[in-house]
Amino acid sequence: MVEKITSLLAFVLVLLTGMVQAQDDLFSELDEVQTEDVKYETAFFKQTRVVNSPSIEMTAPGVMNFMIQHRFGTINNGFYDLFGIDNSQVRLSFDFGLTPYLMVGIGRSGLEKTFDLNTKLRILRQQKGTRNIPVSVSFYGATFYKTLKSINELTTANRLSYLGQVIIARKFSPNFSLQVSPTIVHENLTELRSVDNDIFAIGVGARQKVSKRVAINFDYVYRLPGNYLTNTYNSLALGVDIETGGHVFSLHLTNSRGMFDKAYVTETYGDLGNGDLYFGFNINRVFTVAKSREKKELGL
Repeated sequence: MVEKITSLLAFVLVLLTGMVQAQDDLFSELDEVQTEDVKYETAFFKQTRVVNSPSIEMTAPGVMNFMIQHRFGTINNGFYDLFGIDNSQVRLSFDFGLTPYLMVGIGRSGLEKTFDLNTKLRILRQQKGTRNIPVSVSFYGATFYKTLKSINELTTANRLSYLGQVIIARKFSPNFSLQVSPTIVHENLTELRSVDNDIFAIGVGARQKVSKRVAINFDYVYRLPGNYLTNTYNSLALGVDIETGGHVFSLHLTNSRGMFDKAYVTETYGDLGNGDLYFGFNINRVFTVAKSREKKELGL
């Protein structure tokens, strides 16, 4: 266990060290307008989430992305609860693009009445031209606060948990993208003393485009060996994204009921061997709330 954690931390440390060494060049390039000499890879995914996990995509500056995530109960109860439709959870979220390299978001989930605040920082962009950079890299961080009344005896600190993640993505072709995400989750208070406060995981997300407006997404989170809640599993999801004008509509199956990051990493109870799959959908709608700097300069 210690060796695996040490290896993960060493990997992240080496990655972050390389980022710091290249900091001057990287952050100066973020404000540059794409030219014929520099071609950035774009549209790795159709939305800011693969299915459950955050994707490498950013909300554009001056744009607000409103997302509705809806997940029904397990489908293996059949007609008794209409394949899960009788039992559902919802997460509503708003993401705001502040700059080309920074976005922030807020969300609220029915599960444990949880609020989350998150931010995503773009560090590297995959590009060709005067600079050849083979991957895009972002940092994603989130804080979670559960407000369930049945746990009123908990202090504010004990209601909090956190997630930190480095997203490393590469677009291999116009149709296929892949990302890997070393992740750590920290809970100030776990449900059992035997459960680790810190959980280390590796997320993998992929997208295969099948037409101009349709793509298939794969999302998996592998937890490194540790002490977890009993009867919890690694999160797996498969989805289809459909773009319709200003909306992106996603249909998916997953063994995770929770839709905020801490929940699907540490509290996935669906056993695939028993057919514990949840059907759900995500709807994204973007709104322009402020003009970008480029549009202001052009007087648009």
